[in-house]
Amino acid sequence: MMSLRFSRLPSILTFAALCLCGAEHSFAQRRDPVRDQPAVRAAFRESVVSVRKAVARIDCQEREVALGAVVGPDGWIVTKASELVGPATCRIGDKTYSAKLAGVHEEFDLALLKIDAKDLAVIEWAKDHVYRPGQWVVTAGLGDEPVAVGVVSVAPRAIPPSSMLGVSLADAEDGPQIMQIVPDSGAEKAGLQVSDIITHADGQRTASRQELISHVRKLNVGKTVKLKVKRGDKELEITATLGKGEVHFQDRLGGGLSERAAGFPLALQHDTLLRPRQCGGPLVDLDGHVVGINIARAGRVNSYAIPAKSVQELLPDLMAGKFAPPPSATTDVKKEGEKTPEKTGG
Repeated sequence: MMSLRFSRLPSILTFAALCLCGAEHSFAQRRDPVRDQPAVRAAFRESVVSVRKAVARIDCQEREVALGAVVGPDGWIVTKASELVGPATCRIGDKTYSAKLAGVHEEFDLALLKIDAKDLAVIEWAKDHVYRPGQWVVTAGLGDEPVAVGVVSVAPRAIPPSSMLGVSLADAEDGPQIMQIVPDSGAEKAGLQVSDIITHADGQRTASRQELISHVRKLNVGKTVKLKVKRGDKELEITATLGKGEVHFQDRLGGGLSERAAGFPLALQHDTLLRPRQCGGPLVDLDGHVVGINIARAGRVNSYAIPAKSVQELLPDLMAGKFAPPPSATTDVKKEGEKTPEKTGG
């Protein structure tokens, strides 16, 4: 069971009072949810005291892109892979280090970074891997107070991809025929046209509309699909990059969503209001033990975290180089030894 120390009871009662007193004002002003208010986050300060020293801020191209969790005292840091574009640096406390991309697990969208450091504080994993809806969870950052507070919504489960090609289809004699193309979609950018018949996808015969849809839905946003297309009396080969599925207006409220927000083999759902750049770091229980690594903001009150046990099982292989980053990624980060001079202060 989740432990709740009596010493923390006043803080939790303070939170409840703030919810009751602040709800009307919050909804009237259309501001962030009550739980996102500074006074509420301060009530959970004790939960991040031990873990915040093991949180890293990840910057790429002089822009904050994610948080990270220190998982090895000699400079191993786990974070969200798809946000890493260009040379990466890690800020821990008041020091900044350049980082080498040591490994990427694409299914979980996890990356392992390596910095030149020793004797770093590391996160403490939760020993209880039972997740119950309504369980408090806190997102730690570099500061004294939590980044955000929430509760578990749904126990860990597979999250299917939400990609789309950007076409509407009808079944024709030779396969699915394009009836309409979504503007600015992967289909339009690839040069697909209305009336095209897609006969194959990644070498597989697509005899029907549903077969093509099923194939696309197995792939994540940003992946490419190689299509064989019948256009009149011509046969073409076209490669299209998949985009995001439709996002409802209400899911955009409160900030943007993660570019990669679905397609995880296993993820814990919680209702914490995170910004995309606040993913990649530790999600903790009230005792400061890490229950997961935040991996995506997927909706208005829908964030995902990779469960602690899944991350722990992957780390030995990531550290051993069994999940080497793709060639395109290794050319975008600095090699170990090309270290940015260590900075102190601000």
